[in-house]
Amino acid sequence: MVGGVVYTEDLDSNVMAISLATGKVLWRHVYNSPNEGPDGVNVANGTVYAATGTSAVALQGATGEQLWSRKLIRNDHEGIDMAPGYNNGTVYVSTVPGNAKGFYQGNGEATLWALNAKTGKPDWKWDEVGDLWSHGNKKLQDINSGGGQWQPPSFDSQGNIYLGVAKPAPLMGTPQYPWGTSRPGKNLYTDSVVKLSPQGKLLWYYQLTPHDLYDWDINNTPILTTANGQPVAIDGGKGGILFELNAKTGKLLWKLPVGVHNGHDNDGLVTENMTPQQARHSKLGSAQTIEPWLEGGIETQPASNGTTVFAAVQDQHLKVPSTGYVSPPAASKAFFAAFAAGQAKATGEMVAVNQDTGKVEWDDKLPSPLFGAATVTNNVVVTTTYNGHLYAFNASTGAVLLNKPMSAGTNAPIAVDGDYLITAASFAQSKTEKPLIIAYKLGANGALPDTVP
Repeated sequence: MVGGVVYTEDLDSNVMAISLATGKVLWRHVYNSPNEGPDGVNVANGTVYAATGTSAVALQGATGEQLWSRKLIRNDHEGIDMAPGYNNGTVYVSTVPGNAKGFYQGNGEATLWALNAKTGKPDWKWDEVGDLWSHGNKKLQDINSGGGQWQPPSFDSQGNIYLGVAKPAPLMGTPQYPWGTSRPGKNLYTDSVVKLSPQGKLLWYYQLTPHDLYDWDINNTPILTTANGQPVAIDGGKGGILFELNAKTGKLLWKLPVGVHNGHDNDGLVTENMTPQQARHSKLGSAQTIEPWLEGGIETQPASNGTTVFAAVQDQHLKVPSTGYVSPPAASKAFFAAFAAGQAKATGEMVAVNQDTGKVEWDDKLPSPLFGAATVTNNVVVTTTYNGHLYAFNASTGAVLLNKPMSAGTNAPIAVDGDYLITAASFAQSKTEKPLIIAYKLGANGALPDTVP
């Protein structure tokens, strides 16, 4: 939200400018380029930066006219689904190993691009996963994929770049290479927080989950704040672990499991250096119930008020196959049917953690997953839940200040600008629910909020 205008993007990469005061759509730029999200836009100096499924784009903020476009993907196994980052005249966009047609199908590499904000011309790029841990083996490169960002990076005052990197694949493995044995080793730089210089030089990294088997991306933007008087980076991802790093060195200061866990946090270390034959006979070779799983853990961005970090958590589990792999047919049918059933039964939590100590200050349990991230302002934490409720909590105590049903279910976070709160009831789960962008305003005298379909 900039200058009384709300800028947003949908899952077809279409960009809208909306009047904050009235909800009137000022302009739309239509791309009809589907992606899986979360996507979004960034606005700087009158320019809107966004991405389609294949390209980074810049639009004139006043009119929506396209200023430039830059294709970034190498092949049809790659795409883009993040909001661009912006800092000091440079736009940052990462590719991901997937698109609306499918994810992690093999030979999908994630690359972070630094683009000139005025022209879209690349200044540099950073390869997040090297040769996909194939060591020159073309067969393995065609099986493996990984990395990418869901959210924009964060930047310190020196222009250094902090990013969270997503998982390696294939998820769990393949029939020939169960339990990730097509990608032996730690699979850097997946499931990591990485710090780069303004020129793209690697300064440090911290990998939370080496040789990830269970889709535990570090999918959120690192929070740059202070703890015990020192600069720190705080992050968390789908593995359900919140952690804090020294921002100068990358040294781990504390880590804290949040939400449900049932003893599988280090399974990747067990199989990291196994051969396929060893993996077939490993202790993981029987059906397991994994917590958290797939869309569990810290799925969306935490927030900080400078002393406390707040994390929206999904409590979800799923029983995984005994074979050590998920084949494409299972992934498209029975596997995702089980996932959908598990999501309907999943619950959520909003957790507040002291930044100095890594200790929980309060933990509110909720009846539905929290895909609405955490937003904190004026000692109030706000979020949305999958079943379509807007929540507000006292940031000091966790007391529920507001529980308001919306027009549909949601997987959207919340933005705050002055007295306005903007979110989207974006996930209609029945014929009676209406997907809308909704503006709430303090002192609205009970009137219906402005809405945009």
